[in-house]
Amino acid sequence: MEQLPKPDIIIDYHFSESNLNPMLVATVRPESNEIAYEKAILQGLKDYADVVYLANLNGRILVQNCVLFDHYSSQFKFSIFGRHAIEQYPEMVEKFERFFGVEFDKAPILGSFDAVIRLNKTPEQLFDTIVDNKDFLMMYGQSIKLIDGFYVVNSNIPRIIKHFGNENINMFVVAARAKSDSLDFDGITKSIFTYMKTSANIPLIDEQLLQGLNWEKRIKRTFHLSSGYVYGMFDMLDYLFHPDNARVKFCETPLGYILSEKYKLTEQHLTNLKNSPIVYLCNDGRRELVNIINYTSKKSMSECIDIIGHIDWDDEHLHI
Repeated sequence: MEQLPKPDIIIDYHFSESNLNPMLVATVRPESNEIAYEKAILQGLKDYADVVYLANLNGRILVQNCVLFDHYSSQFKFSIFGRHAIEQYPEMVEKFERFFGVEFDKAPILGSFDAVIRLNKTPEQLFDTIVDNKDFLMMYGQSIKLIDGFYVVNSNIPRIIKHFGNENINMFVVAARAKSDSLDFDGITKSIFTYMKTSANIPLIDEQLLQGLNWEKRIKRTFHLSSGYVYGMFDMLDYLFHPDNARVKFCETPLGYILSEKYKLTEQHLTNLKNSPIVYLCNDGRRELVNIINYTSKKSMSECIDIIGHIDWDDEHLHI
């Protein structure tokens, strides 16, 4: 029997209840899996956080552990089901109609996997299609582009799945713990970007193609960095492996541990939230639809904890 591939772990992660400072994860894309990019990430992190996990994940690990499907679970669902996924949420339908000025029921909407076939485009062509701002809507963590007369949901996903599904790639992963009880996510991102463009003088991936965009958007094809405390917790579940090939559990993350202690949330509660991050918050009798990753991206750790305490855990979407 063929042995399952194991990650190349350079620094193993160990959880401790005595240090619950928040954590983040950074990864390089396959195109930038080179020493210069890895060094830039480590240099950009050093003033803000201490590295507590370092590993290289090969493509077989990503494929056989369904890492990409886990990481993009919500976007993947919308990419497959397109219109049907959107219509489950009246708030999304209303926002779609208001932004594009068309009736949802009459709009030609395609999930991106269908779009590859219907529009006769490769995943790469769909991924690289840049449209005017008036033809691009980002809502609740899902993107919609008007391409060739069709509203395409999450046009990036087919290419991501194809690209990261290659067993020959390698991904550099680092997890770092804050030096204090907070993290400056924007500051860290800017620090890595600055190091790449000045000290290291290394190019961003697809820099020419993306030259009209601001720097925050231009870096997304070069490296990934958790963009908030909740996202950091989710990233740890996706990318951190123990030497025996088991992945880190929520109770082994600082935020997950705090949530389990404060609200008695189980691994299943938090797994459901990770897989279906579009949730309803209940405040003073009002229900508000949010994507918990985006909604908490600029919040403090304590604010994130409070917000998660207001989730409607009985909502049917959290049990799909």
